[in-house]
Amino acid sequence: MGSPAPVDVGDALDDLINQFSDPMSFFRELIQNALDAGSDEVDIDFEFEASAAQGDRGAMIVTVTDYGEGMDRAIIDSKLTRLFSSAKDGDMTKIGKFGIGFVSVFAIEPDAVCVDTARAGEAWRVLFDRERKFKRLRLDQAIEGTTIRIIKNSTRDDYDEFVVRARQVVRYWCGHANGEVRFCGEQVSERFGLEAAVAVAYEDEFSHIHIGHRPARETLHAFFNGGLTLVQADATHGSAIQELLGLVFKVSSRYLEHTLTRDDVIKDGHFNKVVSRLRELARGKLRERVFELLDAEVRADPGPDVATLVVLYEAAVWHLSDNGGLPRSLGSWACARSPSGRIWTWAELRKALGEAGPLFSSRRTPLSDAVEAEDRAVILAYGGVNEADHDAPRLDQTVLAPLLQACKLLSPTTGGGAWVGQRYFMPLAPELAEQRQWAGLGSTAHRLLHDSEHRIAKVTFGRFAASGSLLGGRAAITQREFGEVTPVAEAGEIGRRLFSRRRVLVVDADHPTVRTLLGLAQREPELAAYQLVKLFLLLGGSISAADDSDLADLSMRYRETRCPKPLS
Repeated sequence: MGSPAPVDVGDALDDLINQFSDPMSFFRELIQNALDAGSDEVDIDFEFEASAAQGDRGAMIVTVTDYGEGMDRAIIDSKLTRLFSSAKDGDMTKIGKFGIGFVSVFAIEPDAVCVDTARAGEAWRVLFDRERKFKRLRLDQAIEGTTIRIIKNSTRDDYDEFVVRARQVVRYWCGHANGEVRFCGEQVSERFGLEAAVAVAYEDEFSHIHIGHRPARETLHAFFNGGLTLVQADATHGSAIQELLGLVFKVSSRYLEHTLTRDDVIKDGHFNKVVSRLRELARGKLRERVFELLDAEVRADPGPDVATLVVLYEAAVWHLSDNGGLPRSLGSWACARSPSGRIWTWAELRKALGEAGPLFSSRRTPLSDAVEAEDRAVILAYGGVNEADHDAPRLDQTVLAPLLQACKLLSPTTGGGAWVGQRYFMPLAPELAEQRQWAGLGSTAHRLLHDSEHRIAKVTFGRFAASGSLLGGRAAITQREFGEVTPVAEAGEIGRRLFSRRRVLVVDADHPTVRTLLGLAQREPELAAYQLVKLFLLLGGSISAADDSDLADLSMRYRETRCPKPLS
């Protein structure tokens, strides 16, 4: 049987070009070949030679220079100008296994390619034309390594766009190359590592791994061999590992290989070994680091860095979701601080969570202290949010959003949480002089409620905003005793039956309508009392048209009693 005919570049190149997902990937192939040739440096440069006749048109020249071992004639004949005869098979220190690294330059359809190379005293120039036919010329001058020049007719605008795109491509493929890669004199390669808010590293003879968390649970899964990118994937593009979505990692291993099209990593036994190691790191070393840093951030004096705290909460949510709950060994780590300064551990918080969910306060207030005294889980909120502002965002739109998710994971039956001032109300007593000034309106309103068969002990005034209470437009609430902590569900209670318990009506002295009524009461106390009682009953949803009419009649009778008509 005769030997198979040698494969000619011209016959096979079209099929090879179609296998590349991005024609610009030829930069990666040339840099890879340079590093494999022992070069510690690679220079990529560009030049535009304008046409004398047409200044906006000319020739784009891309030059890739390395300082490696170069090629002699034997290598040129058997490797450079022949396909699929790479000598790299079996050598796990070099990753170009398909013998097509150099021919990738034809993916951009150049008009000419010039290769100058030297080895063992031989210096050669190989010229490829537009039809991919080549000539081999011996050079007299001494040269070092290999220089490849790619020439392509171009406009100035196309050239400028090409250089911008080339910079992006080189940074993507060669950002961690094991050598100094320079783009127009600027070094683009950097030490292998990972920029992340929290990360851990691992290295053995098989792989080098960095894995961690970035804000907003960003996903980046990147695989490298020799510092050159095999593939990078995110949550929506590429071959991200589904169970590790929400994590960022970079893996470099000489055992990983890219597919023929250079758009993915080969999913073989070596790949599976790397994935197993990633799982172990995510659920071991990284998880412990997250809870350790969160503990330190919560305990920091005078307080945590908010941006860091948010990322750590997001990371904690990832690990709680991944593990189906909080590992017992991590229950003693701190997760939050109360407004009074109490440190909440994960185990304590889980125990304190009820169906209503956690309570939050942006600052320490008399109300937060009182609710804490009842052993409720009150958590200090960070991020400059003032819950009393009308434009304050919802809890799930603040830095607390990931902590709310964490609470739900700790106790699936818990609610969504709320500001403590929305769940509980507590008035503070006004100054004594003010109480005396407002006593007339209070006594008239009490009489009006009593005579309309409402079970009321007394009507008094209080200051709610100063305690941290968020009445949400209410003008008054009822309490069993003045000054106690009252759940919002009980704030509107007022009985009319004989055996109903008498409650205290506490009017918000700072409510804008109440302030108006306090002024009106100096002239028309009965009318002011009617408006005040009606305002309370309306907000509580417990007044009918008939009740309103009865209240109006009563207040008019009181006025007639106070101001009888003069005898004629």
